[in-house]
Amino acid sequence: MVKDMTFSAFNVSCIGASHLKTNKPCQDYSACWNSGAMAIIAVADGHGAEIHSRSERGARFAVETAIECIRELLMLKDSLLPNPSEALCTLEKSIIASWQEKVADDIRGDPIAGDAVNHYGTTLLAAAVTQSYWFAIQIGDGKCVVINKNNRFSQPVPWDERCFLNRTTSICDENACDLFRHFYSEHIPAAIFIGSDGIDDSFPINENEKHLSRFYWKVFRNFIVEGNDKGREQLQEILPLFTQKGSGDDVSIAGIIRRFL
Repeated sequence: MVKDMTFSAFNVSCIGASHLKTNKPCQDYSACWNSGAMAIIAVADGHGAEIHSRSERGARFAVETAIECIRELLMLKDSLLPNPSEALCTLEKSIIASWQEKVADDIRGDPIAGDAVNHYGTTLLAAAVTQSYWFAIQIGDGKCVVINKNNRFSQPVPWDERCFLNRTTSICDENACDLFRHFYSEHIPAAIFIGSDGIDDSFPINENEKHLSRFYWKVFRNFIVEGNDKGREQLQEILPLFTQKGSGDDVSIAGIIRRFL
């Protein structure tokens, strides 16, 4: 375990080319929090179907809630988690409950008929790192890509086979606490990237993992060379072209890059 690390974090979201054509709002949302010694990133992708008419709000609530709940955990447990799986399951339940509270508050201020919570349906993917450990949690689609030791790539969060084509699990599902997946490690990677499915859907299915690795390697190297502010600015410039030539969907990327003091 290597101490005395510092972390930079970023997030970028861009409305999809297909949404611009149909006057739909951006249903992705992303955010990051960074103290230098620890960092958090989160991305959510609101569902596009008509029955999820407020999914852009649901995505924002999910990301805001994830940042809040994860930050609280990190402040309490900046050293190793004694029972990681139990701690992450508790975290996921807290995020679901807090998200439901935000949705309920929104409905009270702006009532809607029918299965109200379902209107806010969204995926959620978040990751956090401290000097001692890191983890990622996920419900729904999207990918977490990590650059490990010796510049090896991995996608450590287990995949959910229920996420296929336009079908995905959601934080609005009744059994959402059973649908979350997570990963925990005490080996701190060189970089952690999370992206909505608009990113991985822009690459061929048969070689998706290889294309994602190449893409995030370029992003990683650019942030190392250009710095966090310039790297984020350049990423924000290329994402509109990315969605035009790729999935056409909203696209979001957030990342954490490790640096040594």
